[in-house]
Amino acid sequence: MTQPSIIVLILFSLLITNAKSRGKNVTPEQHVSKRLLLGLANITQAPMTISSFEKGGDGGAPSACDGKYHSNSEYVVALSTKWCFDYIDIYYHDKSAKAMVIDECGSKDCPDNIVVASKAVWVFLQVPHSEWGETIITWSNPYFYLLFALYFPRFNDMTTYINEIDREAKLFQGETFPLL
Repeated sequence: MTQPSIIVLILFSLLITNAKSRGKNVTPEQHVSKRLLLGLANITQAPMTISSFEKGGDGGAPSACDGKYHSNSEYVVALSTKWCFDYIDIYYHDKSAKAMVIDECGSKDCPDNIVVASKAVWVFLQVPHSEWGETIITWSNPYFYLLFALYFPRFNDMTTYINEIDREAKLFQGETFPLL
């Protein structure tokens, strides 16, 4: 059996476990299942900060990925890892946005697992101005959802699903769960 087939089978069993746990108290075993599901999905909770990627903006220099400045109206982010030109999905409460990684956050002052986003991302996600500066979001690589949708077309509302996982898995806040 190929590795993708094994991953799909594990994912399916975890989804069944999760569906059965709705409306019940979550047991430690179900938390482990959710943690494994987060690992398969590469879903990460992280702080999101706001920055200007324009010339004269917060960063001061052009983006590390393409050596260019970017408008505050673009959906762009910097990550603390090497994701240049990949797109990520960012979830804040019941809203989601897709943004391209155009910069790396590599300084000593930049904590691991942080998403530095343009003003356009903050506006699109409708983050209240009282939270501007730093807030907690969930982000993921969207390629997982393509696989998810192909194998499980009846689960078409990923934002609601991720919000449910976020509520039930708060004890894992700030952890990154890499793909197997």
